[in-house]
Amino acid sequence: MLSKIHSNKEIHFKQNLKTLHRCILLFFFISIITYSLKGVTQNISSKKENFSFINSYQYSYINEHINKPKDKIIEQIKLFIQNNNHKDIKQYFAEHNFAYILFKKHQKEATIKKLDQTIALAKSISLDSYHVAKSLLLRAKTYGILFRNTPRAIKDLKQAITSNEQSQHPQKVNLQFDLQTAMAQAFNQLGQLTKAQQYSQQALNSAKQLNDNNETIYALIIAGRIAFQQDKFDQAYQFFFQALQRSDEKTPKKQIASIELRLAIAYESQNIYEQALVHAKKAATLYSELSEERLQIKSLRVLGNIYLSLGHDIDTALVHFINGLTIAKEIKSNNYIGQMQYLIGKSYLLDRQLTKAKKYLNSAQNILELGSSKFYLALNAVELAKLAEETGQSEHAINLVEHLKTTINLTKYPSLNAEINQYLLSLYVKQQKFKAAYQLQQKMFTNVDLQKSLQNEQMIKKFDHDVEIKTLTTRLNESKKKVGLAQAKLNDLTNKNTRYLMLLLLAAIVIIITYLQYRKWYKTYQKRCKNSFLTWSAFKKKVIIKASKNNNFTIIACASKDDIDQQSVQPLTPELSLMLCNEASLHHNVIWHICENNQQKIKQKLNSFVEHASMPLFNLSLPLNNFPQNISDHYLQLIEQLIILLMKKVQTDQSVMQARLIKINIEAQALPLIFSSNNEQSINDGINEAMKQELINTKTIQI
Repeated sequence: MLSKIHSNKEIHFKQNLKTLHRCILLFFFISIITYSLKGVTQNISSKKENFSFINSYQYSYINEHINKPKDKIIEQIKLFIQNNNHKDIKQYFAEHNFAYILFKKHQKEATIKKLDQTIALAKSISLDSYHVAKSLLLRAKTYGILFRNTPRAIKDLKQAITSNEQSQHPQKVNLQFDLQTAMAQAFNQLGQLTKAQQYSQQALNSAKQLNDNNETIYALIIAGRIAFQQDKFDQAYQFFFQALQRSDEKTPKKQIASIELRLAIAYESQNIYEQALVHAKKAATLYSELSEERLQIKSLRVLGNIYLSLGHDIDTALVHFINGLTIAKEIKSNNYIGQMQYLIGKSYLLDRQLTKAKKYLNSAQNILELGSSKFYLALNAVELAKLAEETGQSEHAINLVEHLKTTINLTKYPSLNAEINQYLLSLYVKQQKFKAAYQLQQKMFTNVDLQKSLQNEQMIKKFDHDVEIKTLTTRLNESKKKVGLAQAKLNDLTNKNTRYLMLLLLAAIVIIITYLQYRKWYKTYQKRCKNSFLTWSAFKKKVIIKASKNNNFTIIACASKDDIDQQSVQPLTPELSLMLCNEASLHHNVIWHICENNQQKIKQKLNSFVEHASMPLFNLSLPLNNFPQNISDHYLQLIEQLIILLMKKVQTDQSVMQARLIKINIEAQALPLIFSSNNEQSINDGINEAMKQELINTKTIQI
């Protein structure tokens, strides 16, 4: 029984062991798959990042990842640059982004070298000048920030501005803003505050054009800094306060912290310490949250100075200075370490803890002497002199200050220089060195006079400049008014010319339409009348005397009674008929006579014809005043039809065997009635109807 139980336990143990092995294998399998997938994902992500580095500027990504030790993006860009033999925009972006990485790593010589190559590449492949300007801006920042060579930076910035002005890039205005803010800061650093202010104002205008709140805030901060440099503290405060008012939840915390810190400094400069304290605390808190160590040290320094200025809370000031020193040591910044040690020593000196004060001031002296900035070194030397004075070593204090004045050029810091001279003067008086005190005071007076002279000169220049600006502004306004008036006149003339042209065009259109309508009507009338119009004068010339025979009757036609005298008409003979046959081919070979109503003249002429005529003769008298100015073949055809009709009537009268003069009077009202249709029967019917209405009168006159 026991052996059976034992064997069952052994079986269960083996089964559990197998299950455990399976679980372990499954765990390792899952781990391997997960690791592989992670590697693939990282590789894909890395490739995407690398791809983005050759297609655009990647400042944000670089700023975020520059201090990450495991980030391999730098090596990937290096490989791309080495392996890519094509000079194209991808190569440019890779080179530029790599230069920015070098800039962020403070490798100044390598940055300049790489940017020189980048700018040359951009020019060689004819990229938009925006990209050249972008690289020039980065090179200017390298010279200005890393090399502290502001004049050289300004030279690059000017080239960048010129290149950007020639650009057609959509981000042109954004780069213009960056260049203007950089110029403002560069001139501010050189102390050329008028130029700095001009570029600052241009940057504000560009920010408005961009309608970008963050850019406007940045421009206001720079404008405030420049005003602060000009000792226009109230104006500086206004700029900083406007920037703070514009900030919202979208504004970066770093920018808000910068505004708070500058407001604190502005209030402190005006001895409004309570307000300064509020803003300094906010700045220190924000920089602490952002882990911006250098700016956090700066805010702690300002905060501690405010507590010292208040004069009743040295311990709190020391706490802030010591915290700042701790952070400075963590980031290994000798400059900030020296500054904070100086402030701690100064605080201990104010608290009369002389041993601790000496310790920190000496330590600060050793560190600051190695640095490039001499401002805090001078301040520290003054505190050491004060410490020596406190310990009864006034001569040593004098020596320290005199050594300071000979070793450090204090003309860069006029306010500090005046403060040091005043302190040295008090030491001379205390030690009864009146000659030295007098000489120093004379120098101070000379400096003051010189300073006043320079200030007056600057004020005069500024006044002249303001007057010139006002004059130019007035001239510009006058010119604008003149241009406006000229433009108004030009617009008026343009409007008048436009109206005249429109009228001419309208007239031309009317004439063309009228002409086309006339042609259309004329052609239609031509088709209706079949032949062209004939004036009476033309008719007289064309129809002279024509003769034909028709049922033993002869009809003579002439243009007027005078034509009978003018024509060389021989007695009517067959020869004459033959001679005139071709001319009388129209109008149904009918010859007719149109003349004025002078019967006696007609009788005399016709009698001469009758003597030689062997057939009856008829004369048709149509008063000219009843006919229109123009007569067409249609009307002539009508008259012929009328004559033929009358001839037939005369022909039926057997008693008429001699010549007759038939006078036919056609009233003007008869013509529309007769000429209602082109049909011959209609014309005959019309004639009959006109006769019935006595619109056509016939009268036979015996010759």
